[in-house]
Amino acid sequence: MSDQDTFREKDFSATVLIEEARSAIWKTQARMEPRDLIDRVLPELREITSDIDLENSEQDAFVWRKIRDLLIRRAYETRPYCIRCGACCKNHAPTLLMDDMALLNKNIIRPEHLFTVRKGELGYCNFSDETVELESEMIKVKSKTGSSTCIFFQGFDRSCSIYENRPSQCRTQECWSQESTLPTQAHMSRKDIFERVESLWKIICAHEERCTHDEWKKALSRLEATRGNSVEELLGILRYDQTVREFVSERFGMNEEVIELVVGRPMENFLSLHGLELLHSSDGTCMLKPIEVS
Repeated sequence: MSDQDTFREKDFSATVLIEEARSAIWKTQARMEPRDLIDRVLPELREITSDIDLENSEQDAFVWRKIRDLLIRRAYETRPYCIRCGACCKNHAPTLLMDDMALLNKNIIRPEHLFTVRKGELGYCNFSDETVELESEMIKVKSKTGSSTCIFFQGFDRSCSIYENRPSQCRTQECWSQESTLPTQAHMSRKDIFERVESLWKIICAHEERCTHDEWKKALSRLEATRGNSVEELLGILRYDQTVREFVSERFGMNEEVIELVVGRPMENFLSLHGLELLHSSDGTCMLKPIEVS
């Protein structure tokens, strides 16, 4: 029996493996047979499954996830062009680069489509495929509520509603290639968009100075160190953040969707990451308390 046959007859089901290969081919619209795809990845499959106890259900699930990812990657590699399958669109919405300013100027992408991820926030890194603390701010296209799917992706036909005018990151990303690299040009920032609107830019700068994520983390650390006695410091940041949002809304007639581009997402949204929640009383006062775990 050949090495190839031996591998196919291992304890995990060869039938399931073929079905996983078939699924990967369908997802990527590659033109090949399932067994050809399996043959293409045999050395890597051996490596993934070596020294693994397949009777261990947790290990088994982990191995199959790795196999699925491998099959999809290798299927993508058989066709070096975009087939508009929607894989990129459903994983993460794009970050805007300086070239994309033209899309804003033409009103193809509008302020309500965007939000600011500020320095110090957690964000997704395309290169490492993990969540990292951002060293500089980014302007991102919003995702559909409750998902990571770009708002411009149309699920009914797996198409992009602005495909011919899509952002630079979408144009250059090659999800089918392990050698794919993203553009190296500078990310767009709020300064590029709002600096010439002097009155608004001053508000943005004042908010950024008072509500930085560095100060936010320091206030959280002091809250823990003082066992809650420094809570007023954290509440002060939250009140200032909310006051700025209300002022911008009234002064410039902006709704909350646009305000998320102007001053970023509400600071209150980040409390749950630290096991905290803000309770609002009818008299306008607020109280910070730990989230109760049921």
